[in-house]
Amino acid sequence: MSYYPDLSSCDYFGFPGLIAVGWLEAGHPFPRARIEPALLERCAELLVHPWEPWLFLGCHDCSLCGDPIAPQIEIAGHRVAMGRSNLLVPDGRQTFVAPSLILHYIVDHGYAPPQPFLDAVWDCPVMRTPAYLRLLLSTSPSLRERGAASTVCTKSPAGCCWGDMSTMARATPPASSTSE
Repeated sequence: MSYYPDLSSCDYFGFPGLIAVGWLEAGHPFPRARIEPALLERCAELLVHPWEPWLFLGCHDCSLCGDPIAPQIEIAGHRVAMGRSNLLVPDGRQTFVAPSLILHYIVDHGYAPPQPFLDAVWDCPVMRTPAYLRLLLSTSPSLRERGAASTVCTKSPAGCCWGDMSTMARATPPASSTSE
């Protein structure tokens, strides 16, 4: 995975204006503190089936650990695949992007994400709702301009379907909290 300092511009995806959070790598110091359990749970909830306008094959491992990490983490009944997705969190002014490994970093390494990100996680609309997409596109013009709204991938038990915003509005998350 690439290293980006917290709250720096993240150009990893080719969409300008994304703000990096939790892009940790060995050899780079990071803030540590205990995170409120409700915030950790909310972050996990958002990461169960995050909406992403891109697709990557493979996964990232934690360079802070000496051994491979578990393929998923469970927090308050929410199972999240580690190193396989990214979380876009709009706050009305900007959009933060964090790797799914952020949960591992918080739980196993004591990482403390910056407060603006935590505030955005707490206030973020439910993932995959029209309110989420509207807020995301209003704070990330590069996503809107490059057609992210017309290539919405809605993960469901039936698979992945591509469509426009109306597809996303009809999409419902799986009944269980397990990640695929």
